[in-house]
Amino acid sequence: MDVMFAAYAIKGAPWAIPAATMNVWIGVGAIQVIGVVFCVTRLFQPGRSHQSVSG
Repeated sequence: MDVMFAAYAIKGAPWAIPAATMNVWIGVGAIQVIGVVFCVTRLFQPGRSHQSVSG
């Protein structure tokens, strides 16, 4: 998504980006942040096994 905005800027187009486009960009960024937090959380706190421990 950032590549599209960079290409838009390099083209020299005026920065009259529609609000809907900015909302999509912000939404995609939020999804990326949530994904990174999820992956880091899973890395540092691996899930517990559901098998009962007998002994």
